[in-house]
Amino acid sequence: GIIGEGVAASPNPVLGWVGSLTSIDPLSGYWIKVDQAALLSVENANLTDPSALYNLRFGANLISFPSLNPVPIGDAIPDDVEGNFLGIIGEGVAASPNPVLGWVGSLSNFEGGKGYWAKVDQGISFSFDTSSSDARLISDLTFDLPYIQSTEQAFYFIEDIDVSGYGELEFGNLIKAYNNGVLVGQREWNGPYTDIPAMGNDLSLETAGYCEVGDNIEFTITLNDGIEYSLNGMVPGWASNEIYSISSLQIDAVEIAPSQIMIVGAYPNPFNPSTAISYQINQEADVNISVFNLNGQLVAELFNGSQDIGIYQIDFNGDGLSSGMYIVKVSNQSEIHTQKILLMK
Repeated sequence: GIIGEGVAASPNPVLGWVGSLTSIDPLSGYWIKVDQAALLSVENANLTDPSALYNLRFGANLISFPSLNPVPIGDAIPDDVEGNFLGIIGEGVAASPNPVLGWVGSLSNFEGGKGYWAKVDQGISFSFDTSSSDARLISDLTFDLPYIQSTEQAFYFIEDIDVSGYGELEFGNLIKAYNNGVLVGQREWNGPYTDIPAMGNDLSLETAGYCEVGDNIEFTITLNDGIEYSLNGMVPGWASNEIYSISSLQIDAVEIAPSQIMIVGAYPNPFNPSTAISYQINQEADVNISVFNLNGQLVAELFNGSQDIGIYQIDFNGDGLSSGMYIVKVSNQSEIHTQKILLMK
């Protein structure tokens, strides 16, 4: 399907495309939902005029960007309206204006071919400044992640994390966001105002259990000792397309639980028919690795036995199973860790 700002279209085998979205507006952005990785080429279309006028209303606006090459956010938005922007949200990335540092966050450049939620504090009209367009700028990278990109997402900008007494906060320390034990986002620490995405439930099978309005997000950080520590602080409840600022989080001394086992991820995910599940053992233990369906029924036991400290990989083949979401469970006598994987045939 294709989702726009308050409109959508769905392919029907008899009627063709149905729904409130009937045509592509070159000034608008869209969520494109596909059943496998694909290269999209829009036909019967012309390049968007760089001087095109964008009319934004108060709140969130899903817009395009009229330049083939990347342009830094601060350069692309005209100075006379830049103060009206509350934030920019892309696919799993975001940027927020800071009165001292300028634009902060994982999103640094606008890029042609991508859509953005532009959040403004009042209705404005403007044209992007693409004069500093530079093909040499490095595009924002997209990585394979152990969670599903949702059309519903929020971002938590964290200014600082207090790890006193447990180590040092360093670039590359992994911060994870959980919703009732389900991993919904993660980002490596890259300094003050690192933005952590938190995916929401967009009513699709693959995002079942993800965030809904008002849910409380739980953050953890994995330091260089390999231990995943719980974090606490003033964390706002989740809402879609929101950008939140958190001044500080700190390690929760009460809830620290040194992790003996950890799921690193599954690749590819979604998969067809097989995926490689990576996990880490931080202490010699008896380990069980099994796969369940969403009804809690066991569909495969991949390993059951003792393993030494190390990083391991095991393959899961979904031949004979129907398309849908499955749960990988890695456990020992004291811990259980889970990972969602999506089989798409």
